[in-house]
Amino acid sequence: MTIELISGSVNALLEIISSLGYLGILIGMAIESSFFPFPSEVILIPAGALVAQGKMSFTLVFIMAILGSLIGALINFAIAFFLGRKAIDALTKKYGKFLFISKKSVKKSDIYFS
Repeated sequence: MTIELISGSVNALLEIISSLGYLGILIGMAIESSFFPFPSEVILIPAGALVAQGKMSFTLVFIMAILGSLIGALINFAIAFFLGRKAIDALTKKYGKFLFISKKSVKKSDIYFS
């Protein structure tokens, strides 16, 4: 039962990565490197299996993974650069009590990283 479930999941992942191709790897890695909690293993392990089967090129998978990761990091940078302190202050004011974050702790972290 468990083996069949795992086998079915692996086959489904392989099929998804295979059908999306290199663009799917790029998009998946961009999502992984952006603010969404998404593990890269979900993308890279099936892509590696497809490389081992000869269905994908190692070089192209490698390049797409790096580019996707870079795009995701640049998305985070752009959000921080353009929204930055305004977003932190608004989120702290609205949700800080739920996350145990106060304005004092934000100022303390600013001093620490200065």
